[in-house]
This record gives sequence, C-alpha cells and structure tokens, in this order.
Amino acid sequence: MERIRDLTEVVVMMIAAILILFLVGLCSVTGLMQMLIAYAGFILVFGVLYLANYKSRIKKSTHILSYTVWIILFALATHGIADIILCLVKWLMPAEMVHYTQLAKMIDPNQSSIWLLILVTCVMTPLAEELLFRGCIMGKLRQNFPLIVALLLTTILFSAYHMNITQALYTIPFGLAAGIIYEKTGTIWASILYHAVFNGSAFIMKMNGTILIAFMLISIPLFVICFIKLSTTRRC
Repeated sequence: MERIRDLTEVVVMMIAAILILFLVGLCSVTGLMQMLIAYAGFILVFGVLYLANYKSRIKKSTHILSYTVWIILFALATHGIADIILCLVKWLMPAEMVHYTQLAKMIDPNQSSIWLLILVTCVMTPLAEELLFRGCIMGKLRQNFPLIVALLLTTILFSAYHMNITQALYTIPFGLAAGIIYEKTGTIWASILYHAVFNGSAFIMKMNGTILIAFMLISIPLFVICFIKLSTTRRC
C-alpha cells in the first residue's frame, strides 16, 4: 500500500508540474520569459513541498564541498555524451534533429539578453527541475523503493518530461548521474550544481569547437569513472 501511495503522489506531482506549464502557456509572454515564470512557479510549489518533507537535506550542504570536482567533471562528461547523442540523432534521424533545432530556437526567438539566458538556463532551470525530480519525486520514491527502482523511475519521468526524442535520449545519462549525485551526497545542492554546470558548459563548448571535440572523445570513460566513484561512495 505504501508503494502505491508513493506512486500516486508522484503522479500528482507530475500533473501539478504540467498544470503550471499549461497555465503559464496561456500568458502572452513567450520564450525565455515564459520559462522564467514557469520555473519560478516550480521553485515556489516544489520548493515548499521539498522543505516540508526533506528539510534535513537542505542543511547538509557542507557535503557538497567534498565532491565539487567530481560533480563538475561528471557534468562535463555528461555534456560530451549529450553531444555524441546529438551527432547520432543528426545522422540517423535528420528530421528529428530539425525538429529539435526548431524547438531550441523557440526558447529564445527574440535573441534576449545573454544575462537572461544564463539566469534561466543556469539558475532557474537547475533549481526548478532538481527540486521536482531529484528532490520531491526521487525523495518520495526512496522512502519505500530500492535505489535502482527510484533512480530508473525518476530518470524515465525526467526524460519523458522533455517531450521530444532528442532530449529524451540525452537526458537518460543526465538523469542517472543527477540521481546518483543526489543520493550519495545527501544534498539537493549537489544535483543543482551538476545541472547548472551541465547547462552552463554549453556556452563554453559552443564558443570553442576544440574543447567540444576533446570532451566528446573523453566523455564516455570520464562518465564511467565519475559514475563508479560516486555510486560506490558511502551515502551521506
């Protein structure tokens, strides 16, 4: 019964997230401003829920210092894998890649300020999505499910949430990594940092093709090393 109750609460949380996105979608704003408002709603709703249920994990922020380098390397490795997946999608499913590119352009059709773009992608998105998926959903599932089940279910939901094939594919390794980081460090700030570095690294890699190629070459072994390191770490 407890597991059924937990799954029901997870479904309710997903419906709440979809409802927030729907209501914000009715507003006249578009692009980055729409994301800013929607994720502000996420942070308010799921932040309160997280604080109400997992306040102790907010207090454990000092644990993040021991893992900072590994978290950053993990994020960069995951971004390299995401770029490999993008290349494969472009090669195997060119029509899907065109669709993905069009969606990316819709996020910021007016070429907004770079500072607004950084605020949304590197601050608001990590806070909002980590509070929902790792904080509330995975936190709820971990109460009565083993780690592997909670991790896989959270990753599947996170992947499906993005609602396009390309992002659904590269958010699978991302979701697994973020879940392991949250589980082993014992603090939501760790997965938020991971998410922020992942999103922020896109700016660096777009500016320098050499860095992008270098990380694509080392991304898989580096990802495996980071995954093993953190997954074998004693839970905080």
